[in-house]
Amino acid sequence: MKLVPMIKICNSVSVSQNITNLFGSIIAAKLLIDRQNRGIAEPELEVPRLGTEVKVLKYITSMEVVMQGTNLLAAIDHLMHLHGHSFYVVCYGFGNFDEKKDPLAYNLEDPPLRNTAAIPRNGWIAIRFRANNPGVWFMHCHLEHHLTWGMDTVFIIENGERPDERILPPPPDMPQC
Repeated sequence: MKLVPMIKICNSVSVSQNITNLFGSIIAAKLLIDRQNRGIAEPELEVPRLGTEVKVLKYITSMEVVMQGTNLLAAIDHLMHLHGHSFYVVCYGFGNFDEKKDPLAYNLEDPPLRNTAAIPRNGWIAIRFRANNPGVWFMHCHLEHHLTWGMDTVFIIENGERPDERILPPPPDMPQC
């Protein structure tokens, strides 16, 4: 089973490309659960690094993103929003995401279609979407100060092959920067 690169959103996230059932074939991804959530004692809390991670996707790629929201201190729900796309909420749960057990509970028949969904307090959410809108799209927590904690990422969707699968050029009268 081939693993794909991951992006950290919230406390952890896993990103899988090319999904089965809802959008095609899946490549399993290993969930990045932070060390505190696995019960490994840390001498001090980890400090988020500054910067937004970027994932470049080919046009029409099927994506699964699992966002883990487990906290050590005052846990809250996190409203995660994806610009430029809607996504299916295929499952959510409490505690740490179990990559062997939890996908068995995925709703692949009639999952709700959203552009914003809550990661439950001390829980996780699994979403799927098809990267069919070329451009640069921001995914982030709606609690603004959480962006400084690394609760954001960017998906760059490459142009497709046909003219209707490409970003339009800027209009001729658009002012230069």
